[in-house]
This record gives sequence, C-alpha cells and structure tokens, in this order.
Amino acid sequence: MTTSTIMATAASTPAVSTNISFVSTIGTFILDTTTTTAMAPTTTGITSSTMAITTTVAKTTSMTSPGNGPIITPTETSSACEGKTLRLSCSAGETLEIDGANFGRTSKSHRCNCGLFCNTINTCYAANSLSIVKSACQGKRECAVEATKSVFGDPCPFIGKYLEATYRCVPEANIERGDPEEP
Repeated sequence: MTTSTIMATAASTPAVSTNISFVSTIGTFILDTTTTTAMAPTTTGITSSTMAITTTVAKTTSMTSPGNGPIITPTETSSACEGKTLRLSCSAGETLEIDGANFGRTSKSHRCNCGLFCNTINTCYAANSLSIVKSACQGKRECAVEATKSVFGDPCPFIGKYLEATYRCVPEANIERGDPEEP
C-alpha cells in the first residue's frame, strides 16, 4: 500500500499542524496521530507534502478534513499467531473495509514465535492472504479468520507465521461489497 504523508495547517491556530496520511489506492484520508486538532477550512489547504511509507496504527475517532472534504477514518492493524483466530469487529452501524492482509512473516521481532529457522528468511507471505480475509470480512460488522496453513497454505515451512490484517470501520452505506446491485 502506497501512502503519502501530508501536512495540513489548522486555520484557527497558527503554526499548529496535524499529520495526515493519504492512501492513494483508495482515495481516503487517514489521520496518522493519536491527538487531533479541529481544523477549519483554509484558502490554501495543503501547505506541503512528502512521500513516506507508514506502518503507524492510527486509533482516533472519525472527523472531517479541512474544507469539509472526505471523512478521515482511522486504520487499525490486528494480528493472530499461527494456529489462532484473527477476530475483527466494528461498532454498530459500521462495517469492515479490509485494506491489507498477510499470512506469513514480515518481521523477525513480531511477538509470535519465529521458529528454529527464523534467521534464514527475511519475509514470506501467502499470496492469497488479502483475498481470503476480504472474502471472510469485507462489509461485515465482525468476522473471524483462522491463521492456519490449511486456510492459507505454507509460504515458509519451519518458520513461525502470523496473520495480520489492516482494516477500517466505515459507515455501512460507504462500504464497497463487490456484489452487483439487484434492480
């Protein structure tokens, strides 16, 4: 997932800025801090921008962006060690929108046991991870996915794996379920 970091300046307080991440593949702004500043519309809008890859898990409440633009929805990441169940849920009136998923190992320092051959591999992942998690969770209020080789295959034998999903809780009307609408 490609992410841009954008600095936006609040009009009500000079020199106060808030980091905002923009997920370009979806076109949605995501707040990248745990503290928020109410922002009024400005005539200049975005004052500067830089490209960055971020893995920050934003845990904030939804708010509107400057100029009453798109809703800023926090992104969350959850994981389950191999053999366990990944459970995702949203509040009433919201549904899951899955942004990313991986069954495998992308970090030697992840809390799940790495196994005997951990130092022999940098990263591994099951290519079908995102489609499996989306199929089980997209558009639902809650879901559970088993983090097992029988579900995802074994992308790296003898290495301890985990299932990790990046998701957002969005208002029910905003979710793209991928199903054609019936007339």
